[in-house]
Amino acid sequence: MHRILKPSLAGVVGLVGVAACSPDTSDFKDEAESFIEDDDGDVAQQTGLTFDNAECEEPANKDVNSTFNCTATASDGTTISFVATITGESEFSLGPGSGPPADSTSVPPTSGG
Repeated sequence: MHRILKPSLAGVVGLVGVAACSPDTSDFKDEAESFIEDDDGDVAQQTGLTFDNAECEEPANKDVNSTFNCTATASDGTTISFVATITGESEFSLGPGSGPPADSTSVPPTSGG
């Protein structure tokens, strides 16, 4: 299941289901990378950009509220940072990163609720 929770060009927020029945930490990493790189997916639709070379850290554990960072190269050439948060046994949300990697830009956080 892929669905946007707060649509905005300024901030990417999505809720993503991990395909494995009992996912391990590498499943969360792989699913986040695929979600970011999906040219017809929520991230591309929301930002107006497509992404390649998505790289995510493997989360330290599968606990709810655990976070892991991702970066990807946008079609405009910038490197964008994202943060993924595990929200359930087989789900995570994806949002703008807390800080840009060196020589890059980040998706600014959305305001409001």
